[in-house]
Amino acid sequence: MNKFLNQYFKIIRNANKFDKRIIIAIIFIFLIIIAINLHLVFKMLSNQTEEIGQMQLEKIRSDLQQTLTSAENTTERIAIESEQLLNNNLERQNLDNYFQRQCKVQADIFKGACLEVYIAGQDWAIIPGFDIPENYHPPERLWYKGALENPGRVFISEPYLDLHTGQMCYTMSKLLSDGKTVVALDFNFINTQQSIESLTAEVGRTALITTADGKIISYTDMTLVGDYLNK
Repeated sequence: MNKFLNQYFKIIRNANKFDKRIIIAIIFIFLIIIAINLHLVFKMLSNQTEEIGQMQLEKIRSDLQQTLTSAENTTERIAIESEQLLNNNLERQNLDNYFQRQCKVQADIFKGACLEVYIAGQDWAIIPGFDIPENYHPPERLWYKGALENPGRVFISEPYLDLHTGQMCYTMSKLLSDGKTVVALDFNFINTQQSIESLTAEVGRTALITTADGKIISYTDMTLVGDYLNK
């Protein structure tokens, strides 16, 4: 290599001005060709990375949409069953048993993604496993207000930190025909978390999902879930 360079520089030194210009021009052209090739390779790799990211994002979106659709249908069904139980003047204990049973059933069906199944009126609530504080008022909760403002359809809340489980979750809720009783189901982001972990393992990168206002709902570092991105 050194011998080649020595010969090259010897040629440059011995060449006349015209030859030097030719050699410099050739070197310049080669540098341009190398730069163009590097740009094309970088662009190709960038496009491949973007395509992989888009495919992974579409998979996450599809998985989440599937969970949302299934959760919405389940909320509709439980709302109908709750309506029938209330119309039959079912005793409170029997109503409690129904929602306790639904909590276990839906947790199994959704493989841990469904956290809670509950019902509440203006001055009462049945939330299995939750020691309801005295200052807990359902009409003040986001899921209750949302259902009240959207009669006839299932309301999906913004993600929030659940008071009972301490997990980041969202709530599906629906107002019953009496205009004051609301059925609700809480769901965590275990499916999106699994998608994030799968994405990270496949491409060796860090990935996260946030809400529109920047709250982290899924991330490789679970300790940051619930924090805001700007923090």
